[in-house]
Amino acid sequence: MLPMLDPGLLSAGSSAFVALPAVPREVQRQRALQDHRHSLQRHVLQCSQARSRWNGLGCAAELVHGLLAPRFVTTVAVVALVLALSACGM
Repeated sequence: MLPMLDPGLLSAGSSAFVALPAVPREVQRQRALQDHRHSLQRHVLQCSQARSRWNGLGCAAELVHGLLAPRFVTTVAVVALVLALSACGM
């Protein structure tokens, strides 16, 4: 069985609750600036990666995938038909 807790132990005026010191405003400001700086660094890194040499090829591949993936069976059938017609024509 679990022991019963005395409700008086957890009252707001008891010594079980320890008041945490308030964080000074300067520390809050420094943390906010540090968070902003890290966010800006991530953004700049993403921008530099977006201007890379392979980004255009990646975008084109995503576009083709977006167009063909929903119609995969149709795409395979059309490619097979074109290959078959080109083989017969040779």
